[in-house]
Amino acid sequence: MHGCEPPNHQSETLLMACGIPADEEELQVSRLPISVPARYCVLFLACAGLLQAAAQTNSGTPPALRPSIQAEDFEQVRVPDDFSSWNIAADVRDAITNGLKNRNYDFVENTLVKLVEQDPKSPQAFTLLARVFFADRRYLNCAIALKRAEKLEPLRESDQFTLALCYVILKRADWASEEFEKLARSNPGNALYPYWQGRIAYDSYAYQAAIEKFNKALELDPELPRAYDNLGLCYEAMSDNESAVKCYERAVSLNRKRLPSSPWPPLNYGMLLLRQDSLDQAETLLREAVDLGPRMPLTHHQLGIVLAKQERYSDAVLELRKAAELDPTYPEAHLTLANVYRQTSRKELADGELSTFQKLKQAQKDRDHSADSGQAGDRPPQ
Repeated sequence: MHGCEPPNHQSETLLMACGIPADEEELQVSRLPISVPARYCVLFLACAGLLQAAAQTNSGTPPALRPSIQAEDFEQVRVPDDFSSWNIAADVRDAITNGLKNRNYDFVENTLVKLVEQDPKSPQAFTLLARVFFADRRYLNCAIALKRAEKLEPLRESDQFTLALCYVILKRADWASEEFEKLARSNPGNALYPYWQGRIAYDSYAYQAAIEKFNKALELDPELPRAYDNLGLCYEAMSDNESAVKCYERAVSLNRKRLPSSPWPPLNYGMLLLRQDSLDQAETLLREAVDLGPRMPLTHHQLGIVLAKQERYSDAVLELRKAAELDPTYPEAHLTLANVYRQTSRKELADGELSTFQKLKQAQKDRDHSADSGQAGDRPPQ
């Protein structure tokens, strides 16, 4: 987990545009969604008109893993169709267009913030700025910009969906639920919205409600691999492994036909088979997951566990080290490495990995405590 960024001009201008005093301590907006203390997120969003009062989040996590937001969930940032008609200088339009093409998001953000300062009544500028913030992983800034745009005119469906995703990333399931409910009512034929309602229900341990939503998504799109994958997670969490296997098998099969394929269906199925000690099948699926998600620490970690259980220790160490390299804050890879080294009588290496695991685990607890502290009592300023 990364620390907060220093105050930035973009955050200050957005907060001031929403009527929020630019207090230096409160302007530490991060590129990553969960590195900002939760009390700051609540305060910013409350002041921006995003909620009536702060809501409690569920501090627990489901027993099985949930897929992350995938690239197919949102559009690539591009200039709006009517961009040529915007009342801005031609050289500024060209600079923004080139900046987006080259993914020079800092430059585009700063340029758009200047436009917002000049014309705070422009919903188009706020909306485009929000899209760039989302691509740049500045999810809090994105949500604020979209709410500012929404005050000026109704959001397009794609922008409302982006707002809902921001709430998911910021771990505000109640706000996300409201947005997805609106989207589902307005677009009853789109399988994506009941799918996301199922995801939110799953995160709240409401597995039966989640199953209903995922089945609704499959009624609308019978070949949606993510819906089958998440159904598998629900059944696995309910200890119905027979149903989980059927769903995972269907998810993996459909996933192989869809490009780009996701690493999550073979990863989730492989993890279940690993727990059932079906090691050969698990290895095949986890290698598929590694191929599809080579930069995901979890794929390498789980494959490393399978290889260690097969007593292929040298191969296991390579995968586990790769997991630790991809995410230096990931404690579990070091614990598994410690166990492998202990089994191969390398006590000094085992002790070192165990020490690293303990330090990272404590740092993780400290971050979680910092994020949760003060959250329930926060209220919008009077």
